[in-house]
Amino acid sequence: MCSWFQKKKIKKGGDKINLKGKKVQRKIRSMKSEIRNKKEEKMKKLVGFIIVVTLCVSSAVILKSWAKNRPSQEKNIVIEINYGNEQLSRTIEIPWKKGKTVLEILQKAAVVETHPVGEYIMVTSIDGVKGKRGDMAWYYTINGKSANKIAYSKITKADEHIQWSYKKDVCSSKVDKGIN
Repeated sequence: MCSWFQKKKIKKGGDKINLKGKKVQRKIRSMKSEIRNKKEEKMKKLVGFIIVVTLCVSSAVILKSWAKNRPSQEKNIVIEINYGNEQLSRTIEIPWKKGKTVLEILQKAAVVETHPVGEYIMVTSIDGVKGKRGDMAWYYTINGKSANKIAYSKITKADEHIQWSYKKDVCSSKVDKGIN
């Protein structure tokens, strides 16, 4: 009986060792699982960070490309100069600046000569084509409509179309009557 009892005890003791071994193995597995989870968590954070950086860089590149290719937001004024029969007409587009007059815009587009008449400043020549008092003169329209002010005092607006035309002088006689 003793031998049987000893065998049982040994087995029982062995079971205790095995139980302890199983607890250690579970603990090791648990620690490995925690380590694996932490590694996975770090990897997810790293992948997330890489995705965010990639999206930021891609967005910057796309925005830069879009900015290059999009139409300019700069506002312009179109100036058309009709020289009558003296030379060919031409059209110029000039950047608009707030507060600039029709005369100032014309001076950016062409060689202009002016002459004071009473309280007014009259355009007498554009690109060498000179007006002849009582015969031919320079007149302008804005968006196809006759101007209601002299060019030196008429403030421009963005995207206007200003046309200067060399045509029969109909104002000199009126101005002359007003001066006398």
